[in-house]
Amino acid sequence: MISSVKPVRWVVSYACSLAAVLCGSSLSVATAKAAVVTLDCVSDNWISSCSSGCTANNGHMAELRVRTSWWGTSGSEEPKNFRSLLSFDLSSLPQDANLITSATLGLYYFATAHGDPAGRTYDVHGVSGSWTEMGSTWQARDDFDQPSPVYWDSHLAGAPAYQPGGGDFDQAAKASVVVPAEFGWMTWDVTDLLAERVGGLESFGLILEDSDEIESNPGGKVSYMAFFHSAEFAEDPGLRPYLEVTYVPEPGTLALAGMGLLALGGLRSKPRS
Repeated sequence: MISSVKPVRWVVSYACSLAAVLCGSSLSVATAKAAVVTLDCVSDNWISSCSSGCTANNGHMAELRVRTSWWGTSGSEEPKNFRSLLSFDLSSLPQDANLITSATLGLYYFATAHGDPAGRTYDVHGVSGSWTEMGSTWQARDDFDQPSPVYWDSHLAGAPAYQPGGGDFDQAAKASVVVPAEFGWMTWDVTDLLAERVGGLESFGLILEDSDEIESNPGGKVSYMAFFHSAEFAEDPGLRPYLEVTYVPEPGTLALAGMGLLALGGLRSKPRS
């Protein structure tokens, strides 16, 4: 889904309708609407499958990249596929997956290179296990300041040594979006994927890839690449990646909120001396 209009975002906002009835110390909550929280990306990186880039980390960059290509100097062409990793902190969300009603991943698409990826499909998968922003590469979860790389499970030694790598994730995509012709927000519905993860993990790791990556010579050089702003994009923080989650507040949360309103009402109604 694409939009050129910046979505309304809140760091944390509750849309609650409380009907409080003062009766001694009791509080009656008549209705409770959904709560909406927008999580900022806490770490991200893009990784490259090419032989010269499989050990490179790009976590410091202000952009994320998704690419599929057959590229290189004449006679040494190879697949050059880029994938983007993102992670979100789930600690502010309820631990009951049944309370999650929707989850949307948003990335701001702002540029292309080589060939236009419009019409191609970009898939989101859930990443298995941990990885580090400044240490992850195509071949490793963490290849920074380590005695030896902490490889992805998918990494296999052999020829070439860097294949397959590229992260550990289920092959079935959890969300897919067709790249549009215009730049702007692209959003993925990751509700089902979040419901699988919430309650079991503190962080929510995702990987974004072209759904039909080039793995062999298609008959000549070809490349399709999209650029997205990353969490390091400083010019406009409002264009950084986000995860917007809608959920039903847990009963305990509503009770505390109601007690706060009751206390505030009591203070306001105290007669002046």
